[in-house]
Amino acid sequence: HEAPYHAERTLEALSAETGAVLFDCLTVYMCNLLYGKDAPEGEFLERCQVVFDEIDKVLAAARNCGKIVVFVTNEVGSGIVPDNQMAREYRDLAGWVNQRVANEADHVYYCVAGQAVDVKKLAFKFEDEGE
Repeated sequence: HEAPYHAERTLEALSAETGAVLFDCLTVYMCNLLYGKDAPEGEFLERCQVVFDEIDKVLAAARNCGKIVVFVTNEVGSGIVPDNQMAREYRDLAGWVNQRVANEADHVYYCVAGQAVDVKKLAFKFEDEGE
């Protein structure tokens, strides 16, 4: 299913048809919200809030559908700092959206060189060692 906007509606509809949902890709969806046909106007932080509100709707639908929902996203903040404002804003917002979704997720994996790193397990390990 394609859901470039209002993905929460698609999640709600799919919950009756399937045992799991693969949401691919969160960063493309965020880009649609930020720069697409109904993109919000205003300052960057105001536009971010509109995107956060839409992501929160998707997260609520994922929680309420009663199915496994796997979100795929891109890590765009690990490279060099982009030389233009739009790219920096996109990178920052993608990081904030990824954090928001990861905070809600039961499991978070960062895949690099074909290897999946269990981020939440690693984070808890470091928290335990710090006590």
